[in-house]
Amino acid sequence: MELNVSQTTTDHPPPPVDSVQSVIANNRIFYEIVNEVGLGTLVAVFGLPANVINLIIFYQHGLKKSNNLVLFGLSLSDLGCLVCLLWFGICKNPLSSELIRVTPGVCYLTGGWSRGYFSRVTGCITAYIAAGRCLCITYPLRFRQMPSCLKTVIVLLFIYTLCAVLIIPEYSIAYIGWKFNTSKNQSYIDLYLKENWSQLERLAYIINAVFGLTIFLALTCFTVLLVVSLQRNSNVRRSITSNLELSVAIDQKRKKTTKMITLIALMLILTNATGVAIGITSFVEPRFTVRAEFSDFLLTAWTFGNLLESINSAVTIAIYYVMSSKFKSTFNEIILRRKQVKIKEEINIIST
Repeated sequence: MELNVSQTTTDHPPPPVDSVQSVIANNRIFYEIVNEVGLGTLVAVFGLPANVINLIIFYQHGLKKSNNLVLFGLSLSDLGCLVCLLWFGICKNPLSSELIRVTPGVCYLTGGWSRGYFSRVTGCITAYIAAGRCLCITYPLRFRQMPSCLKTVIVLLFIYTLCAVLIIPEYSIAYIGWKFNTSKNQSYIDLYLKENWSQLERLAYIINAVFGLTIFLALTCFTVLLVVSLQRNSNVRRSITSNLELSVAIDQKRKKTTKMITLIALMLILTNATGVAIGITSFVEPRFTVRAEFSDFLLTAWTFGNLLESINSAVTIAIYYVMSSKFKSTFNEIILRRKQVKIKEEINIIST
């Protein structure tokens, strides 16, 4: 038996009588337009070129260095997340409904679930960076730097593959097919649920809750250990180093790198907390799912969760620019020098 997603997402029991839930149910479309179409599009428009710049700069710094390679992989996942966010906003935009006829089911399949995939990849890579830096500070003699480039490539490929495998249950729930609208005399692509969709959907909610919570807790622990270990080792190093100026210089360089990683981790923790809470709630409360009693509440909550996670993908360039002098120098060389060249060309054209 086939089940159409468009029907299951709208033909659910009426919202609860509770005033707060009723308000959210009645204004779900408003939140979708504001958060996903309005603010989400703005975040994507800013974040896409920002992450392209990140990729260019890390590529110029050299992908034969593990730090540049892992940050390149992180920027790549952030870029994918923002591409999906932009597409999701276009699909939800009422102004583009006549130009792009995409049903809600297809929209979530192509934009929503894929954005979740890249968000998981971002979380895993950030946790890996924090863990590696934590080991370098806690055991400086044994782990003097990040793993080799080959090991880093293997880890990145493993993360991208693992997250792809974990999203299989979500994509196994449904398939795309044609649907004919008799009132408009049109055929369009829609999403249909398979016969065993309920079991696969439950599995998807379990994976989303467990995996999201695991990465969130691991990243939190690594970040706390990172800050504590850095402060402790700095005091020990200063006490045993005879050259105070050399000790201070080493400490400043280590602290700057560690602060950058800590800020990236803290930003991800703060922005992903909403999505993790939503995933856990959907796992604990069966009614808090897309095709259940509190579906409007869930979809409204995810508009905020998706927006916050996407903000994290867009603002990393600011952290790199402020905390990394090498990144800042390369950024100014690429962006500002090109602007100066363009201004000189315009002046020459005017003068001639």
